Amino acid sequence: MNLLLVSHIFPPPVFDGMARYAENLATGLSEAGHNVFVLSGFFNNYSVENHVIQKNSRLLIHRYQIINRLKYRPEPWQRFANLLESKVKKYHIDLIVIQHPYHGAAASFVSKKMGCPLIYICHTPAALDRIIRKGEKNFHHDIDNEEREHFIVSNSDAVICVSESLRQLLIRLYKIKSDSVHFIPTGVTPLKAGSSKTISALLRQFNLKEKKLILFVGRESWEKGTDFLPDIIRQTTMRTNKAQFLLVGLERRHWARYLLLPSTYILPWLESGELAKLYNLSHILLLPSRRDSMPYVLLEAMSCDVVPVVTDVDGPGDLINHQFNG
Repeated sequence: MNLLLVSHIFPPPVFDGMARYAENLATGLSEAGHNVFVLSGFFNNYSVENHVIQKNSRLLIHRYQIINRLKYRPEPWQRFANLLESKVKKYHIDLIVIQHPYHGAAASFVSKKMGCPLIYICHTPAALDRIIRKGEKNFHHDIDNEEREHFIVSNSDAVICVSESLRQLLIRLYKIKSDSVHFIPTGVTPLKAGSSKTISALLRQFNLKEKKLILFVGRESWEKGTDFLPDIIRQTTMRTNKAQFLLVGLERRHWARYLLLPSTYILPWLESGELAKLYNLSHILLLPSRRDSMPYVLLEAMSCDVVPVVTDVDGPGDLINHQFNG
């Protein structure tokens, strides 16, 4: 089978869970003997040349220019449809897989015109914001994004979800047939710890023989519940002097909110090898998410025997049994 994967960025950075899921899916299909082609956007700091990436498999990646801040200025679908159609013809594509609703209109048009099925990978539904943030002051719901999502969910031949709770939610939200929505669990590649002078220098300040290292890895966002962190840290350190917090992935412009918190250190985003080293040194992973389909951080940390403490939402709530494995 010849499969075309449309991804907004490829290969993905460590912090992009949706693109990492798509990468693992593409790699797995390639290793199973299918021909996988990737159509990926690039920004100014990415190469524009077609090239082959070797990562346990050979994936031919074609790049196209995308508009910065895609969420607010989606690319004209007609232009993208022409590009997509040319790749479907050139590589005799049997199946199109997309992971972003902004590609939905073009992909649906080409799918119907060329007679090849279309699959949509859904990570976190936009409609969920409207449900859980209803009545919140100053919240402006992106109704256009929800409409694009509704369109692609309704016009795909199948939808892939990364958790069972997400699958049930999509069926309920969009009234679609359950046999067209599938739960395929997220897989993680075992991480190999690399050497890091930054982490080594930081850890010299910790006395991990007497303290427990509590790790948060994630971007600054309402979804990730980062606004809960200061209160969690203050309450914990008031009750015990054996907790050491390390926050990884917060943008530097937000660091001022956390720098004066007790027993707290901050690091920017790290490469996978550096994260692996942190997982192996940490005792607890803290994820106070308001919504999260199935974070890679959770799976990676658990594979390194880190105890997860998470909120009972979406994917984390599916995976963690209270007081059993987290």
